[in-house]
Parts: sequence; C-alpha cells; structure tokens
Amino acid sequence: MGEVVSYDDEVMVCNFCGKSEEQVTKLIAGPGVAICDECVAICTEILQEHQQEDAQVFADHIPAPRAIYDYLEQYVVGQYQAKRTLAVAVHNHYKRVVMQSYEQLSKQSEQNTEHATGQTLRDKMPVHHQAFIEHDEAHDDTSHDKRAYDDPAHDDTLALALHTDSQSRFSSFSQGLHKRERQSDTAHHEQESYNHRHKLAQLAKAFGHVRIDKSNVLMLGPTGVGKTYLARTLADVMHVPFALTDATTLTEAGYVGDDVETVLQRLIQAADGDIERAQSGIIYIDEIDKIARKSGENTSITRDVSGEGVQQALLKIIEGTVASVPVEGSRKHRDLETVQIDTRNILFMFGGAFVGLEDIIERRLGKHESGFVTSDKRDELAHVDGNALLHYVTGDDLIEFGMLPEFIGRIPVRTVLDELQEQDLARILCDPVNALTKQYQKLFAFDGITLDFQDDAIAQIAHIAKSSGTGARGLRSIIEQALEETMFQLPELHNVTRIIVDAEVIEGRERPRVEYRTAEA
Repeated sequence: MGEVVSYDDEVMVCNFCGKSEEQVTKLIAGPGVAICDECVAICTEILQEHQQEDAQVFADHIPAPRAIYDYLEQYVVGQYQAKRTLAVAVHNHYKRVVMQSYEQLSKQSEQNTEHATGQTLRDKMPVHHQAFIEHDEAHDDTSHDKRAYDDPAHDDTLALALHTDSQSRFSSFSQGLHKRERQSDTAHHEQESYNHRHKLAQLAKAFGHVRIDKSNVLMLGPTGVGKTYLARTLADVMHVPFALTDATTLTEAGYVGDDVETVLQRLIQAADGDIERAQSGIIYIDEIDKIARKSGENTSITRDVSGEGVQQALLKIIEGTVASVPVEGSRKHRDLETVQIDTRNILFMFGGAFVGLEDIIERRLGKHESGFVTSDKRDELAHVDGNALLHYVTGDDLIEFGMLPEFIGRIPVRTVLDELQEQDLARILCDPVNALTKQYQKLFAFDGITLDFQDDAIAQIAHIAKSSGTGARGLRSIIEQALEETMFQLPELHNVTRIIVDAEVIEGRERPRVEYRTAEA
C-alpha cells in the first residue's frame, strides 16, 4: 500500500507572525510551536520597555533629601547633621541606581533593534525628527557636538531621547506584530516632548562615559545614640530590603563563624528571596570597629581571623562584585546550592563606637602636645572635648586606629552621631512616632487601662539613663524595672481605669498609683 506524503508538514511557520522559515533569518522551534528571530527581538524589547517603566516608577518615588530628613525627624531625636548627611547620601545612591538602569536598558534596546532591523537609531527616527537634528547640526559651531550624534559611544543617550518612538513600536504588538506604526496625540505635542528630551541628551552626552561610584556610609558615635535605628528607618522610608548584622560574628573563610557572604544571604532573606529586589537593598554592619587591625602589643600566638582578614574579605563586596551566596547555611562548599547577587547597587552602612579614636585625634590635633604650643591653637582646642573630637576625624585617624586604607577608601561618606543629653533622652521617651512611652501605653490600652507618665518620671528616667552611660538603649530597661510588678499583677486586677507613674516609682521607692472605676461609672 502506498504512503501518503504531506508536504505541508515540512513548512514551519512562526506562531506569532505567521512567517515561514524562508521569510525570516532564524526560526526557533519547540514542541508544537515556533517563533522567529524578529518576534524574539520584539518580545525582548517589550520586556525591556516594562523594565524601563518600573525604573521610571522607582525614579518618581525617590524621596528628596528634605523629605528623607523630615521622615527621620519623626522617628529620630537630635542628630541633625547626621540626618542631613544620610539623607543626601541615600538620595544620591538611589538616583545613581536609576541612572544606571536607564543607561543599561537603553543600550540593550538599541542593540536589539539594530540587530533585528539593521537600522541605526538615526535611520529609524521620524522624518521631522531627522530634520530637527540636521537643523541643529547646521547651526552648531562645535565639531564635538556634530560628532556626538554619529558616535556609537553616545547612542545610549539618543536611545533615551527616542524612547517615545520605541513605545509606539511595541504598542501594536497585540494587533499583529507586523504593524508598528508610530502613535502620538498630536504632532505638536510630539515635537515638544522630543525637544525636551533632546535638550536633556545634549546636557548628558558630555558625561556619557562617566561612571558614578557608590557612596557607602560610616557612622561613628558612642553606644545608644541611634546608629542602628537610623539605618533601619532609612530602609523604611526608601521601601527597600534591610539586613542587619554584627561584624564581630564574621571570620575569614574556613574558620569557625560566619563568612562575609552571610550578610548578603540575610539581605536576600529580607527580600523574600527576590534577588533583583535584594540588589537594591541596604545592609548595616554594626560594631565595625571591632574588626580593626590589632596593634603590636595586643597580638597573640593565634591568627587574627576576625580582624584584618574580614576587612579584606569585605573589600570587593562593598565596592561592587557578583558574589556567590549559599542558599542555606553560612558556609560555602562544593555541593551546596548558591545564587549570584550583584552588590554594585547595594548600599552598605557601617557603625561603630571606635573607643580610643579620640586619643588618636587628640595627638594629631596637638591637644596634649608637650612643649610650646601657640596660644591660638590652645584656645581653638580648649573647647573640644569628649565625643566632639570625633567631628575632627580623618581617614588617617581611622587607619591608625586599625582600619585598612583600602577599606576606608571605599566608605567616602562619614558622619558622627553626638552623645545624647538628658533633654534628648526625655524627648526620645515622648516625641517620636514610636516613642517608648507610647509603646507601653499601647500595651496597657489592650486591657482598657490608661498609663500616665508624669513629667518628673520622664525627667528621672532620662537622668538615670544618662548617668549609666547606656544612652537611649538603656531607657527600656529602666521602664521595665519600674513597671515589672504592675505588669505581673495586671491580668488579676479588675475595674482598673488608670495607672500613674511618677519619679518616686522610677526611683523604686513607691509603686505606681492605681485608679479604679467608681460604682457610679
């Protein structure tokens, strides 16, 4: 019996545009489906368009430094200069992230378009846009600007300027892919929009090869002044993942402890496993002064695996690299699953008390200099004491303290947090949105009880915390100690409407006064 031959089975067509393999350069076939290279290019451009829209949304929502400062004011008391410095640094960091995203996406869009169509950006421009540029070139006196349009190095700027034309090209994809006509409301509106982008391109093309480096942040100050709280609040205002770690737990690779990649693992976990989102997060490493290089008199016979070696391991991560991070566990080995994360857009913030750094600054300033010192210099340094000396810190002081020059060079932004005074501690108890007194009042309100802190109680709590030297970190323990007995008996108390705390309660001489509901009520 003869075999029936079907010639139609040999002809493969693209399931998107319907072109046969003879009509396209390449046809990619799968199980029962095929797609041509032209449709692949358009799909890639649509995805890049979506990424550009996401970048634009993120750019529109970057708070201004003033807005960041005002947000910090609601949560952090004092530290005005530090809040200004951090607001500027964080705003510039995320503005840099958006700029890099635009440049990368524009380059990819241009390369894909030229590969698919064989046209340059200038060739695919509308006719009236080409005439506009030719008119500009004819009246331009500088040969540098004339070359800029034809120089491939500046095509990324033009790609951003021609974003509207690419938008119309993608918008007709759902209607057939082969119809890619440019859409616009009116020619006048289109011309005005292009003119604006063209001016921006003119301003930006001189910086086409300029790469903006990261501005990591170092916060110096005694314990309990709000370094960690500032970093956490900044992550909240920027709506980015935040990871907190302690430098004292980090060791060199191969030793007991956590590898430096652990900090990246915690950031990925904070981003719920979303690598792309984690790559724009904030990492705060506390107690960074504890990994300083040990001085000669403190060396031991064992290797310092948690000091200088950790600084060296952190160098590439904080500058920007693609790191392999274990999905689980804190150690990398051959059989462990890892993920790749790019750290170029991760903002690293470091904090430390740097006990002893004041002595180094004093020696450099000559405050305790022996011999003859000019009267002007003596008068200038007479008012500088205690924590105020940290405001005079330089990179050389940090290097002498034990930080590596390469490490300090990668942290260009430095700010000092001042020691909190009693009036600052009193404000911390009452003023911020998340004030401690409000937290305890909320706990008591759950049982229908009003908790009232008298003014003298607030002043006494601040005085005790200041005297103990624990700063804001010691405020909670003082309140806990004063209210412990009351909170223990609270579930057993009935008809209680109000509890009053005064200075004698804080000092431990009296118990909080309890007011009960009257029979008439």
